[in-house]
Amino acid sequence: MKLINSIVTICAALLVLYLILNAFASMDAFESVVLLQLLPSFDLLVCFFVLVMLIVLIAARLKRLGLLIVFFLLTAQLLLRHSNFSFTNGDRHSQKETLKVLSLNVGQFSNDTANVQKCVSLILKENPDIVCLQEFGLYYKWPDTKSVANDFAQKIEMEYHDFSPKQGNIFGTAIFSKHQIISVDRVFQLLSHTNEAKVYTIKVIDDTVSIANVHLQSYNLLSEKYSWSISTIEEAISLRSRQTKLLLAYGADVIVGDFNASPGTIVHRMLCDEFMDVQFEYGNALNPTHKVFPTRLDYIFMRDDKGLRSFHISEEPPSDHKGLVATIHF
Repeated sequence: MKLINSIVTICAALLVLYLILNAFASMDAFESVVLLQLLPSFDLLVCFFVLVMLIVLIAARLKRLGLLIVFFLLTAQLLLRHSNFSFTNGDRHSQKETLKVLSLNVGQFSNDTANVQKCVSLILKENPDIVCLQEFGLYYKWPDTKSVANDFAQKIEMEYHDFSPKQGNIFGTAIFSKHQIISVDRVFQLLSHTNEAKVYTIKVIDDTVSIANVHLQSYNLLSEKYSWSISTIEEAISLRSRQTKLLLAYGADVIVGDFNASPGTIVHRMLCDEFMDVQFEYGNALNPTHKVFPTRLDYIFMRDDKGLRSFHISEEPPSDHKGLVATIHF
């Protein structure tokens, strides 16, 4: 019994330290501290561990009321960091027009044409006005990127589209729209790993909406060219922060995509300073968007002057990411 008490006490102390350090992750002064930027990614795993410890305390009938209170408070704090029980109701807004946006990292379709058809079926089922895809590319032996974009646009019955990866690359971000794309601004575009961001001005009836489709720098730890070194992770974090600052300078109305950053990181904080995190505002932020590692990497951000009518997450896509779907008033 004394051993269990000691283990539980040590775990409680470590968890308190975790939360204290985690609080520094979104501060500018700690932007380059690798450990702090990685900590928020483990929030949901730590939350599960805290719940287990709380159950152990209760089941073992340990007479440690102080520890019981500590674990209860830690659980509550971790849950509240990723929860919002008073989400914005889009019906409160007076705007009459709506725009349904779907964002999905298709994971290069895992080089399988069957996955292409599954994604097409999902899009047709959701029937969005605008589709923003990341890691989109040549899913078959097409002669060029223009041909594959035209084919996919026909499959999902959307007239307007843009897929123009950096020269020499066959993957990148892509947008498909039922409404006319007036202009395209390239924020940044890298040759490797499909990291790029573009801002599109789209004409919707008598108004225009600017939407950014984003795929920020990832750690690339599964690539043979990269290693599991601190310098590799530090470089990715630094580049991701610079990409976010470039993105914010464009002042888009809506930003969607795969940000490769968890809530609580400096990247997430910078975006939340100017935009609404739709998934959080809709009270669904405990649901991870990555199917393998339990964290949120994919987001839809929108300006506060836009109204949110609905939001949901689709787990159907044949990808390691889930799809995000939001209907916005404007």
